[in-house]
Amino acid sequence: MIDRMTPLVAGLLEPPGGSRLDLWVVDGTLIPVEDQSQTKCSKNYRRSVNVQFTFRVRDRRVIAVGDAWTGNRNDIFVFRETMATQVNDHRLLIGDGAYRSAPEVITSKVKSK
Repeated sequence: MIDRMTPLVAGLLEPPGGSRLDLWVVDGTLIPVEDQSQTKCSKNYRRSVNVQFTFRVRDRRVIAVGDAWTGNRNDIFVFRETMATQVNDHRLLIGDGAYRSAPEVITSKVKSK
């Protein structure tokens, strides 16, 4: 098992290949954890941490993962502090409405009536 899995895991740790034209997606998730020294109550009333991640759409490969922050922090704040420098030179980075104030992330424009 170790002989078979070691090359696969090592391949995941290599820098991702591809071009700047690949579409990447950034998103954050709240992960519930038991260790209350690293957490605060979040919007779902659970003790959790906010982790930001970026993946390439073509093959769903994870490109970058940010450090865990307390779950009561907004996605844009955690993104700026943990991942903005990792993905700042990529041209096609999309995210949801939580990233509207990040110039490096393309978000949908909502028109109000």
